[in-house]
Amino acid sequence: MTIVITSPDGQPEPVSPTEEIYASLYALADLFRERGSIWRSASYSVSQEQDGDWKYSVQFTY
Repeated sequence: MTIVITSPDGQPEPVSPTEEIYASLYALADLFRERGSIWRSASYSVSQEQDGDWKYSVQFTY
């Protein structure tokens, strides 16, 4: 599994995923596989609102 982290602000610093991110995505992939099919790609978007709250969305491609 290849994980790429990017910034919408175009920050040039590379960011590496943590072990927790890898472990969580592999666990999620295992659940999908057990139920029939795994995704080809998954895109997560995380942002912080002006009031300090966080929001996220995910899009799976099969």
